[in-house]
Amino acid sequence: PCCTTAKPPARVAWQTTHFARMDPAWRLCCVTAANCMIVTCMYTLAPFMVLDLGITDDRQALGYWSGFLVAAFFLSRALTLPIWGRLADRLGRSWVIRVSLLLTGMGMALCGFATSLWGLALARLATGACSAVHASCCALGFQLAGTRGTAIVESGWSVGKLL
Repeated sequence: PCCTTAKPPARVAWQTTHFARMDPAWRLCCVTAANCMIVTCMYTLAPFMVLDLGITDDRQALGYWSGFLVAAFFLSRALTLPIWGRLADRLGRSWVIRVSLLLTGMGMALCGFATSLWGLALARLATGACSAVHASCCALGFQLAGTRGTAIVESGWSVGKLL
């Protein structure tokens, strides 16, 4: 026959999940919330890790070293975000989000295995250097849905801090 109807391609299992059918801005919101939980869990864990590693028993010094560990992340993040931005422009924001989320999770796992202050500090510096999820999600959210997308992504950061 001259007219044949082509069968539509079969859907892959992940394409039929609720998450895959969700609005992209809300997917980015979930990713940002997960990233925020990874990043900010150190706020509460740092003092216990400093005590557990036997760095100090003094309460004032405990706050100093905990602040040092938390700040190390944001210092390296501030220095490497321009590089991640260039990569996002060249390779795509979605790629940067995936790679950065994976590397940030691996860096936080390294923090859990640290046996010294300097090992923990290096793991925090490496984690911060790999953390470009929030900035890339905000940019992609704006690209996909304008200011509405950015607002949704930012709400994911707030929800992640609450959790």
